[in-house]
Amino acid sequence: MICRKSLRQWFERSVSFDCTATEQRRPPSITNCILFKPTKLFACLIAVETDHFQGMSDPIAIKAKASENLIFAVNNLNDTDKSSISYSKQEFITKCSFNGRQCSVENDFSSYIDPSFGNCFTFNYNSTENMTSERAGPSYGLRFQVFVNVSDYLPTTEAAGVRLTVHSPDEQPFPDTHGHSAPTGFASSFGIRLKRMERLSSPYGDCVMDGKNDDFIYKDKNYTTEVEIVSSMVAWSSLLFLFSAEVLIHFPKKRASYLLFSV
Repeated sequence: MICRKSLRQWFERSVSFDCTATEQRRPPSITNCILFKPTKLFACLIAVETDHFQGMSDPIAIKAKASENLIFAVNNLNDTDKSSISYSKQEFITKCSFNGRQCSVENDFSSYIDPSFGNCFTFNYNSTENMTSERAGPSYGLRFQVFVNVSDYLPTTEAAGVRLTVHSPDEQPFPDTHGHSAPTGFASSFGIRLKRMERLSSPYGDCVMDGKNDDFIYKDKNYTTEVEIVSSMVAWSSLLFLFSAEVLIHFPKKRASYLLFSV
């Protein structure tokens, strides 16, 4: 009934499109994360109790469950411990350039901790700083090379590479949901196109000011649909997943790989 009413309201409203041509647009932010969970040659694997895998015999299902449990376990650590088991930006990003000029890994990338990927690094993170490329093309966008040390594989790792997310500097990135994966051993290029949407207030919808209500957890970021979903999940969640760190595992060294990106 609710769905039928919403559809009727949708078709009752007029829809208009306005296309404009502009000469200059502010570049988006680029957030990059390592695909697997790195562990500094020694993997501090969170060992969960065997009852979490009871009734499971399929190796793929067990692997997916172990990966999920690992995320819950790591998220019980404090930010210092979370950061220490991931790569720093100096270890991960080896060189970069923007607009045909060398950029600074230390100053031009900010870091934040993602619940799925650990340390992630964002270029063009300062919404007040004007970083505009002079020309189109990969040579004048962001180019960077990263080091993916595949000797730090965990058994739950499905692929080696980088997770790349393009977003507004004012938005919270969600690499797991909106990111794009790039494999090791290749030079990857990503082209982007800007799409902007503005939603009307009442009577066309039930929007609130800036889209932020009391449950909005990213106070310093703009509203997006994914942020609203995450905020609602946190507000309604009453489950705590507690695990204990019990096992220290060493993995044999494998070939390390570099990746070159242009955005």
